[in-house]
Amino acid sequence: MISMYLLVSCRNPPKKNTNTLSNTTSPAIVKADTADVDTNAVINAPEHLQPDEINRMYRAGKLFKHAKIKEAILIYDTLISGRPDNSFFYSSRAAGYYQIGKLDEAKNDCEQALKLNPANYYALYTQAEVLIYFNNYGPAIASLTRAVKAKSDYALAYNLRGVARGNMGDIANAKADLDQAVKINGADPSAYYNRALIYSKMNMPDSEIKDYEKALKIFARYTEARNNLGLLKEKYRKDYTGALQEFTEILKYEPTNAKAYYCRGRCNADLKNYKEAIADYNKAIKLKADYKVVYLNRAAAYEALKDVKSAQKDRSTAATLH
Repeated sequence: MISMYLLVSCRNPPKKNTNTLSNTTSPAIVKADTADVDTNAVINAPEHLQPDEINRMYRAGKLFKHAKIKEAILIYDTLISGRPDNSFFYSSRAAGYYQIGKLDEAKNDCEQALKLNPANYYALYTQAEVLIYFNNYGPAIASLTRAVKAKSDYALAYNLRGVARGNMGDIANAKADLDQAVKINGADPSAYYNRALIYSKMNMPDSEIKDYEKALKIFARYTEARNNLGLLKEKYRKDYTGALQEFTEILKYEPTNAKAYYCRGRCNADLKNYKEAIADYNKAIKLKADYKVVYLNRAAAYEALKDVKSAQKDRSTAATLH
């Protein structure tokens, strides 16, 4: 089964150097075209906002949408300076700090927001994101439980709580949370992706495939979902042509994805298209010269073509790599 780092994909987390479920060094993210400041949350903020403040929040949301996080934070600075008693401004700035990797600042802003308004679900959500970054799943679950108590239809909180529970091994409750996230908001591809990872742990590959397909229907460039779908088609269904098509699709929008070339090369080899496989392995090695497993697979392809000398050379190279 496929094992990847579980992380809700509604907004981009800072790069992570520690691992949880696998030896993947970066979490899976949906680069969906959505602003991090929920416009409905702005309108229904716990504190009453003045028209000028609402306009500034919308401007900050647009800056988030275009990855201009530092500029958005400057708007929050101004808003907080004018109204330091407004919980929502602190929680919004915390989300910005989280995205640019200023986790201490994010943590402090969340704490200040919750001091001013303990029911600020947006602050509770960002607080949980920071906790999950450091693998503090129990406290994160507690924050998210408070968030859904404050806002019962908070799909993102159910999604993220499912992630935390999944990483703790509480599979049944993780699935229940992700089911609820999908029920509330069936247009969020990350909820389907995260639930697919839970199905993987439940050894339910057909359900896993269906959720990856649903995620991709919503967001076609969801690389992690397409990669996992391709692997399932290759290894579970033995549908090498279908798997090859998935990896080809990834390469259309990520032409420097060495792993996709390797996986497509492996599918070509499964189909006995050894020359095409070697061409893909060549591209993977060009992008990642120390890709040991690719040398070994290319050696096997050379052997299938009776090119013993090239096969031996690749095996020798692989022996020098870790």
